[in-house]
Amino acid sequence: MKAHITRTIVGVTALVVVVLGVPFAIVVQRFYESRATVELQRWAAQAIAELSVPLQADEIAKVAGEPDAPLDFSVYDASGSLLYGSGPRDVSDRDPALLVVVSPLTDRATEDVVGFVRVSRLKDDVDAAARQRADEVRTEQAHPVKGDHRGRCTTRAAAEGRDAAPTAASGHARPRG
Repeated sequence: MKAHITRTIVGVTALVVVVLGVPFAIVVQRFYESRATVELQRWAAQAIAELSVPLQADEIAKVAGEPDAPLDFSVYDASGSLLYGSGPRDVSDRDPALLVVVSPLTDRATEDVVGFVRVSRLKDDVDAAARQRADEVRTEQAHPVKGDHRGRCTTRAAAEGRDAAPTAASGHARPRG
């Protein structure tokens, strides 16, 4: 009877981990992809703010060489042909290994689209960041800091490994010393 109960508990636990863990992993992955996309959009906006019209490869190269320039970006003309950068020859070319953001570059006077800025990042880098964070969380759960019964650190002193005593009035900890 005990073995049957034990197998049932193990089975239910495994089912709960799969049922809750897989959707959680998908949510975490999408979170990191969204975060990376926002970062790419910021890089594209930063590049666009530095570029001037008409688009000229030598001027774009000067902008790309500035210390505050985005790490790697490509600039395309209005027809989608590469003017500057390491991106594909055509702005619409796709690479399934990359997370890509393409932003229009407009003439500020007429608001006509005169080109595009393309920035990208390897999806493997995004996946690695998500895995690294998941590993950090697992490590934190496996080795909790001194704290309450749920493994949470109850005081700054406990997090820093110092002894702490609760104050009489508030019950909050204050460092001894």
